[in-house]
Amino acid sequence: MFEQKQKVDDLIEPDLSYKIVGLCMEIHRQLGNSCKEKYYQRALEVAFRKNDMVFNKEIKVDLGVFDEKIGHYFLDFLVEKRVVVELKAKPFLNKNDAKQVLDYLRATNKKLGLIVNFGKASLEYHRILNSKYNSQS
Repeated sequence: MFEQKQKVDDLIEPDLSYKIVGLCMEIHRQLGNSCKEKYYQRALEVAFRKNDMVFNKEIKVDLGVFDEKIGHYFLDFLVEKRVVVELKAKPFLNKNDAKQVLDYLRATNKKLGLIVNFGKASLEYHRILNSKYNSQS
């Protein structure tokens, strides 16, 4: 379900993902684990701005088949046009949460997603890789 452990040299976007997770840890340290998801999202938006990071929030991404749109997703964040970040604020993550991020990665043809859960005593995060990433797109 979640990414297997990798050597640091093999990580996708190590510096960027490290920075994002570090900002999330600081937010978790300041706000704790009992806020609503939207407040963590707002706090992360502030942190991205204060750190001069390029990001888009609540991006609408079309879902389609046979070249026809059938629906859409809303991503919490796309950071530096490279990493999808999905936030949660719940007691535990499950397979559907990881699948959601993988669906986002496939819809955007991005290689790396982070799922970050603020709803536990310690920040929980996982790296999700898109095995169907096409660098030609």
